[in-house]
Amino acid sequence: MHNFPKDDPSLAEILLDEFTHRINNELAGLIALVTREQSMHHDHATAGVLKRVHARLVNVGRVQHALQGPRAGMYSDVADYLRDLCRNVSRTCDGVDVHFTGTALRLDPDRSRRVGMIVSELIENARKHAFAGGRGSVWVDLSTRDGKIECRISDNGRGLSGARPGRGLSIVNALARSLNGSIVSEPAEIGTTWLLTVPTTH
Repeated sequence: MHNFPKDDPSLAEILLDEFTHRINNELAGLIALVTREQSMHHDHATAGVLKRVHARLVNVGRVQHALQGPRAGMYSDVADYLRDLCRNVSRTCDGVDVHFTGTALRLDPDRSRRVGMIVSELIENARKHAFAGGRGSVWVDLSTRDGKIECRISDNGRGLSGARPGRGLSIVNALARSLNGSIVSEPAEIGTTWLLTVPTTH
């Protein structure tokens, strides 16, 4: 992980903007390519596959846009941000319904994005492992307690029994630490529940 100079706080934002710009360009190019292929193929089966690929790329683009969040220097309602993110993530996860509840909470853009990345990664982790390609639901709940943000991400999948931590959970833990917070699994009768705890201030 890079350590950016304290006297140049905008550097991280500039690099993130450039990285995001490149991803957006790649997605736009892929969507244009699939759109062009759709117009050239009249076979019903091929057209159906291309239509699904096009829809998936568009939805991934929506998630990418949602993850960008508000601009630097702004404070926004992180509940609105996560609600929009969960709605867009739900569109990309076939067979997985994502539900959000939360109270209004103002947070700076960088911290909001990191919370969003954690939530997005845990939803994707549930899609891949908890539901094993089947249907399921994920609930994201945002609240505050004793001056800290608490965000619970729960699913009704098969739970953690026998599961080995993967790269996704390593990323989640690193993001939580970067927020001076923590992420732990809570006991659950069904599925898995993660609790993210983050200070409301740096």
